[in-house]
Amino acid sequence: MLRKCHLPWRYVHLSVDVDTATRVGKRRDGSPVILKIDTEAAQKAGIQFFIGNDKVWLCREMPKDFLSIFTPRTSPCNTAV
Repeated sequence: MLRKCHLPWRYVHLSVDVDTATRVGKRRDGSPVILKIDTEAAQKAGIQFFIGNDKVWLCREMPKDFLSIFTPRTSPCNTAV
């Protein structure tokens, strides 16, 4: 399902947070799938990251080994005792 993302002469755009990724994804699909990037492992493997702007990082490629599907965590409710 996940393939290597690489577009010649283009950059892979990575959102800095889930809200930004969701907003951008909804430009093309009403229910976007958000991918989580293991940036630490990617950087150790030699993937270079570049600043796009305050909400976006760029890279030339992102191998599938560093991608996983993001699943939001549900935080427990605070209850008064």
